[in-house]
Amino acid sequence: MKAAPTVQPLLTFGQCLKNILGARKLSASALSRMMEQKSRNSMFRILDDTGGPAVQAAFFESLKASDCLHLTEQEERELERALEVSRFGVAGYMTNQAMHRLLGDVDLQAAADDLRHESAIVQHQGDNAHHSSRYTYIARNAVKQKI
Repeated sequence: MKAAPTVQPLLTFGQCLKNILGARKLSASALSRMMEQKSRNSMFRILDDTGGPAVQAAFFESLKASDCLHLTEQEERELERALEVSRFGVAGYMTNQAMHRLLGDVDLQAAADDLRHESAIVQHQGDNAHHSSRYTYIARNAVKQKI
C-alpha cells in the first residue's frame, strides 16, 4: 500500500523565505548584505509579513534579479505561491485555486473579451447590467487573475 503524498502547508511569503534561508543557513542580515539593501529592518518586515504584499512582490523581483540565492525552480514556485497566499490569505488563495481548476478548460481569451464587453455595458447602463452576467463574481475575478 502506497503512502499518501505529503501535503505541504500553505505558507506566507515571509515564512517561505525564512525556510529557504534556514535551509541555506543564512540569516536575514546576511541576505540583506548580499542584496546590498540599505536597511535590515526592511528585510525583517518582509520575513515577519508586516511589509504588505506589494513590498513583498517588489522584494521578490529584486531577489530574482540579483540571483544571490540561486533559487531553484521549485523554490521560485514556492515563493510565488507564498506571495499569493500573503496577498489573498489562505482562504482566498484556496478559493482562487478552486476557480482556476473549475475554469481550466474555459477559453480565457473569449472570457476576457466577454468581461471587457460586460464592463462596457456596465459603464453605459449602470450596475443593473451585472444581473445579466453569465459569470458569478468569483468566476469573474478568477478570469481576471488568469489574464
